[in-house]
Amino acid sequence: MVADPRIALFAKAPVLGEVKTRLARDIGDTAALGVYRTLFERAVAAVERFDGRELWTVGDARAFAEFAALDDWPRYEQAGETLGERMSNAFEHGVDILIGADIPGLDNTYLQAAANALTTSDLVLGPTEDGGYCLIGMKAYHPHVFNDIDWSTAQVLDQTLDRCQAENLTVALLDTLWDVDTLTDYERAKRAGLGNECQPAD
Repeated sequence: MVADPRIALFAKAPVLGEVKTRLARDIGDTAALGVYRTLFERAVAAVERFDGRELWTVGDARAFAEFAALDDWPRYEQAGETLGERMSNAFEHGVDILIGADIPGLDNTYLQAAANALTTSDLVLGPTEDGGYCLIGMKAYHPHVFNDIDWSTAQVLDQTLDRCQAENLTVALLDTLWDVDTLTDYERAKRAGLGNECQPAD
């Protein structure tokens, strides 16, 4: 396992009407915000056991003040126009592993597996069922991995693997997870045991 990995939790500010907008079309902005808060808190719990935990935000950072668990976390503002630029910037500044904030199955064990994978591979990726990834880790900074990717499409993972192959980088793939973007995902999350947690925000 990489010693004391820097793990960046990438998160949008939990602001009504600005998170889980696809899901909000079916369950409303308030309920969607409640879902986002629940998933974000689970992500915080997964990362907080690592000394190198960091929060990388986009949006109104004041909205994170309600989460007491974040009080001692280093915080950074995401920089860049696209998701790829923002992730690349984080790795350029020394991050080892980066995760999203809305994956029900991403826990401490998953993060430990990612850190372990970096002892033998140049990169580690946590695929998602929609063709993207929820986790990326790098042993060293490889900016080309983020070039010419059609972000927010089903081609993200395949295109990323193509970039890695072109750079002769070895890649470890973790178990495939899923995120919560649609009503179907929301119902699945409730069946998976999040029914009492994914409730509308107060």
